[in-house]
Amino acid sequence: MELTQHQADAFARMPLTYLRQEYPNHIMHLLNDDGDVLPPRELHPIFYGCFDWHSAVHGYWLLLRCVRRYPDLPCREEIVALFDEHMTEEKVAQELAYFNAPFRASFERPYGYGWLLALAQELHQSALPQAAGWYQTLQPLTQDIRGRLMDYLSKLTYPIRVGTHYNTAFALALGLNYARAVEDNALEQSIVTA
Repeated sequence: MELTQHQADAFARMPLTYLRQEYPNHIMHLLNDDGDVLPPRELHPIFYGCFDWHSAVHGYWLLLRCVRRYPDLPCREEIVALFDEHMTEEKVAQELAYFNAPFRASFERPYGYGWLLALAQELHQSALPQAAGWYQTLQPLTQDIRGRLMDYLSKLTYPIRVGTHYNTAFALALGLNYARAVEDNALEQSIVTA
């Protein structure tokens, strides 16, 4: 069965709503001090909606994929407005700072890593005129996650095949697609070797 434009528009309208909805929120958050007691929107100014971090990342990916499949999607301008609102250098820097705080090396590993790389791939392949700018804006976080994934793989001694977000297969499949799309030979080789 083929995804129709009507179905794609219905799918896209879900994250268009939930990417701006802060609660309910399942937050996986390590506190380093009292200053870390913050609402989701302040911790993750881009990826605070959709119940948890990786679902928010997936929601942005879904929006871009729907527009790629149907460039005349009725909610296209709403999608562009959402990306313009959230995909800023300041907000990306804050997302990156979260990962670089003490004791957060494993945050969203590996599932969220895979989705972030899939989002970067979708931005890279998007025909939206604004997507190249969003792709560049996201690069500091993308490159950090890329490096974290490679570091993780260098330490991993066996595949994790539990039926949860810690499963390595799904994240590596998304990472491999990204590596091949952007011609990142080092990341591709790291994943293939692992």
